[in-house]
Amino acid sequence: MVSPELLRRYPFFAGFDNTHIKAIAMVADEFSFEKDDSLYEIDKPADALFVLVDGIVEHYFIVVNSQDARLRKEFYLSDITPGEVFGLSSMIEPYKHTTTARCAREGHAIRIQTASLLTLGELDSRFAYSFMNQIAKALSEKIVSTRVQI
Repeated sequence: MVSPELLRRYPFFAGFDNTHIKAIAMVADEFSFEKDDSLYEIDKPADALFVLVDGIVEHYFIVVNSQDARLRKEFYLSDITPGEVFGLSSMIEPYKHTTTARCAREGHAIRIQTASLLTLGELDSRFAYSFMNQIAKALSEKIVSTRVQI
């Protein structure tokens, strides 16, 4: 569990009422990471949403040769900076990561278990709508950022 006050610091959670913030805080934890740690890898199951508190995390797209898995190419996509929500694939079927997230320096983040968020959404449609609306906004920002890079 994290403090509801910690979540309120981040714009992603601005539209949630106190009850919803407390519910999210109950299924979240804060953790530290070291430089070069991988928080998740492309095509692996996605079961948590993250908020970067401190540090820098880099997103990569990785292509692996279907004939020889040792042959792979990494493409740097972007930096995730403090306050940013990432791991958005954990909220969208098929619940697999579409990128790899690797830590560029030590820091810490909030991890929110998405199975619990989905259960909360099943119990409260207003919560589900608000949460998925925020996910859609975050994805839209990612698309705009990707277009700029292209």
